[in-house]
Amino acid sequence: GLPASAAPPPVRSWGALATGPIHFGPVAYANSFNTPGVASNANYTNFLTTSTIVDRASFLTGYSLVNSPLVNLRFILAKVQASQISSWCHIFGTTAIGGSYIYNGSVTQNGSTVANPPQTPAPNTVVNIYGATITFNAQTVTAGKLTVTAIKVVSGPETLNLGVTSCMGLDT
Repeated sequence: GLPASAAPPPVRSWGALATGPIHFGPVAYANSFNTPGVASNANYTNFLTTSTIVDRASFLTGYSLVNSPLVNLRFILAKVQASQISSWCHIFGTTAIGGSYIYNGSVTQNGSTVANPPQTPAPNTVVNIYGATITFNAQTVTAGKLTVTAIKVVSGPETLNLGVTSCMGLDT
């Protein structure tokens, strides 16, 4: 088998990750062996602006905090924004749990408010707009690993994940 040092860290967190035609990140990456991860911002012209990002990870708990995220989906005249977002996960024995907070969040399109997510959205709260799907408190489990994403935006081939934590529970 692999030595313990070769195993992935049980807890990881990061503030922003984009995949698709626009790709960057993970921004302010932290893991159980290297914490905290801090960035003054995650800015990509005409797509994403944030202020400070702070990510922490211990061997049992992960936390991601993104201040003032603004996602500009200019080709479909839409914006996703909040004053602050965060996600967290915690390992209890062989189970991982987690959640997200969205402060003053909104989704707008063509200048009109489409949705204001609750401060503590239920897991996988989806808002569909023309040309994009926004998921608040996105939660997935793959091979026992719980990944919690405060805001996930998918528009065509582009995926943007903001405020992400991941905890390895065996029974999750």
